[in-house]
Amino acid sequence: MTQNKDHMNAENYADKVIAEMSALTDKEIMDAAAEDHADPKAEAARLRKLLLDAAVKHGRGRLEAAKARIADEDARHGQAGAVILSFEAKRAKFDRIIAYNPGLTLAARQGERIDEAELDGYLADLAELGIADPDDRNGA
Repeated sequence: MTQNKDHMNAENYADKVIAEMSALTDKEIMDAAAEDHADPKAEAARLRKLLLDAAVKHGRGRLEAAKARIADEDARHGQAGAVILSFEAKRAKFDRIIAYNPGLTLAARQGERIDEAELDGYLADLAELGIADPDDRNGA
C-alpha cells in the first residue's frame, strides 16, 4: 500500500472513530466509565475533551493540507507571491493592456463603470490568454 493510501485510510478510520464516539449518548459514556470504576462525569468530560482535541487537530491537518495544495496550484500557474493591487492600479493595468492591444473590445459599454470584481475577472481572463501588461514585460 502506498503512503498516500495509508494516510487516506488512517484519515477515514479517524473520521469513522470520531463519528462513532461522537454519537455515544451521555448514558453510554457514563455506563462505560462506571464499569471502569471511574467518576462517570469526569470520564464523560475527559472523553469530550479528547474528542474535541482530536477533531480540532484533524481539522487543522486537513486545513494545512488544503493550503499546501492551493500553494502548489498557484506555483504551477505562476501566481506565487502575487501582488495585491488597488482598484486604481488594476484599472491602470487594464487600460494599458487595452491600449497595447487595440484589437480587444469591451462590448457596448467600452469598459466604463466597471466594478472591481469584473475588472479582476477581465485581468484573469487576459492573463489566461497570455495577454500581458506591457509594463510587466518591462519590469515596471
